[in-house]
Amino acid sequence: MGTLDQVELNLNVKIAVIGGSGLYNFDHLKYIGEIYPETPWGYPSSKIIIVEDPR
Repeated sequence: MGTLDQVELNLNVKIAVIGGSGLYNFDHLKYIGEIYPETPWGYPSSKIIIVEDPR
């Protein structure tokens, strides 16, 4: 899947993992897409990866 836009991103987010936290391997999660949103301070240093837990 590619980059999601604001219209497609209508998700109920329950948890977020910040890059650099050491949490990188979530084999059971399903990849949904990624976003690279512009903020008042510019773009983030990395894309935001969207996943879901199919359990």
